[in-house]
Amino acid sequence: MLPLPAVVVSYRGSNANINYPRKTFNFSVLVVTEDVGSFEAAAEKSALLIDKVTELLDYEECNGVLFQFQNDVPIEMNEYSIAAYNLSFQGLDY
Repeated sequence: MLPLPAVVVSYRGSNANINYPRKTFNFSVLVVTEDVGSFEAAAEKSALLIDKVTELLDYEECNGVLFQFQNDVPIEMNEYSIAAYNLSFQGLDY
């Protein structure tokens, strides 16, 4: 079992380009926390982790790759007593 809160990174594919950026790739960072009775309460519980992930990745550059935040989508999984946020990012390889 994964201890909560947890962060999971998922690769979602890439595209090669003729011009710049040479390659773009998409990935998600899934922030998972306990469902503590309401989705709003779970959101508050994971807010610091969501903010930290965004702070560490959004508009950061590493080895010529620029990371950009795209969007976030809340995910309720009541049957498993967890709540999650799918934070989508794109990497632009220059």
